[in-house]
Amino acid sequence: MDVLLDILGSANFWAAAIRIATPLIFGVLGALICERAGVLNLGIEGIFVAGAMAGWLAVYLGAGLWGGVLVAALAGAIFGGLHAFLTVILGLSQHVSGIGITLLATSVSYFTYRTALPNVSSPASPTFPSSARRCSRRPRSPGWPLPPSPSSPSCSTAPRWALPFAPSATIPPRSMPRACRSSACASAPWSSAPR
Repeated sequence: MDVLLDILGSANFWAAAIRIATPLIFGVLGALICERAGVLNLGIEGIFVAGAMAGWLAVYLGAGLWGGVLVAALAGAIFGGLHAFLTVILGLSQHVSGIGITLLATSVSYFTYRTALPNVSSPASPTFPSSARRCSRRPRSPGWPLPPSPSSPSCSTAPRWALPFAPSATIPPRSMPRACRSSACASAPWSSAPR
C-alpha cells in the first residue's frame, strides 16, 4: 500500500498523467464545443485519428513540426467539413454521419499507413541468453491456439494476475522451474540452446 501511495504522491506520476492526457483533453474540448453548438459529432474519434496520422506522415516525409500540426489541423477540418456537409446540407442523421466518419477516417488512416510504409512489421522479439531459457506458457502443438492440455506443464514465472497484461514470454524468470526441464518444452524455440 505504501508503494501505491508513493507512486500517487510523486510529482513525476502526475506530470506524466497530464502529458499523456493532454491529447485526449483536446479531443474532449472539441466534443464540448460541438455539443454547445448543438451538434452531436460522433466522428470526433475518427477525425482525431486522421489528424494524428496526417500530421505524423507530414513530419515523417520532411515537414517541420509546425507543418505537421498544420497538416493535422487541415485533415481534421476536412473531415469536420464532411460531417457538416452530410448533416447540414444533405440533412442526414448526426448519429449515422458521425459513426460513418469515424469508420471512414480510421480506415483511411490505416490504409495510408500500410500504403506509405508497406514493409513495416512489429518489432522483433528480444533474444535471451541461454541462461534465461524458459518454457512457453502454451506448449507448441498442432492445436496451439487452443489452451494446453491439463497434463502439460505450466512454466509461467509471472504471477497469474499479470499474464493478461504481460505474457510470460516477455518476463525473465528468477529461476527455471523444474517442469521446464521436461520433454514437453522441447519444442520451444529456445530449448535448442545448450543446457
